[in-house]
Formats: sequence, structure tokens, C-alpha cells
Amino acid sequence: MEKSSGEDAYNIELTDGNLLGEGSYGQVFKIKRKIDGLMCAAKLLKIPLDLMNKNEQLGYKRESKILKQADHPFIV
Repeated sequence: MEKSSGEDAYNIELTDGNLLGEGSYGQVFKIKRKIDGLMCAAKLLKIPLDLMNKNEQLGYKRESKILKQADHPFIV
């Protein structure tokens, strides 16, 4: 199967109807991959990483590291 990556690989609608949840660092939206119609979730940061203070950056990087270590088909 062809690899999908980048914003152009997904149908992204940032509407309240597609909002799945919200956390400390951003909101999670339901999106659909164009290549095969697979439904996914994408987390969008509230503020860009380079504008976060050191503590916010550390917390976000810690969250990212945990998610990278997760072994689950719904976490990419």
C-alpha cells in the first residue's frame, strides 16, 4: 500500500462535529485518510512548539515520547 503523509494525504475538517477531545496542549479531531478512507485522529497544538515556554515544551515532548512508545494500531 502506498504511504500517505502530509496534510494533502488527509481530508481535514476542523469543525465542532469532528472534535473528539481537548487536552492541555491541543485539540484532537477526526480526520479521514484520502488513499483508503481510514478514519484517524489528529492532534493540533494550541500554540506552536517554538512559542511554548520551557515547561510546556517539556510536557509536550514527554507526551510525544509516551505515544511513540505505545503499541496500538490507533496510535501512529
